[in-house]
Amino acid sequence: MNPRRSPLARALASSPPAWIVALAPVVAVVFVFGALTSVRTEWSALATDPAFFQHTGWYVLQGGVPYVDVWDVNPPVPFGITAVLAALSGGDMLVLHALSVAPVSYTHL
Repeated sequence: MNPRRSPLARALASSPPAWIVALAPVVAVVFVFGALTSVRTEWSALATDPAFFQHTGWYVLQGGVPYVDVWDVNPPVPFGITAVLAALSGGDMLVLHALSVAPVSYTHL
């Protein structure tokens, strides 16, 4: 042990304080409970553009043709991305929404 280290540095280098050890499981349980409750009761509002892209991606998998069966001013990239996500979701719109929201949520961390 380095004798030149301050008491605070020595305390932080040793095991975590007892209050952190006691509080960490409580915080984890409250976080998980809150997240599950939010998912079950309050799905985030979906803006019209992402909802349209998700539906169009799903529709493309059903045989629809962009700009023929579904028209939009955007290039085909959003439809292709959501078509891939729709394929990964297995046709479940709730899973498709979660897959679509996950990258956006990750970028806001």
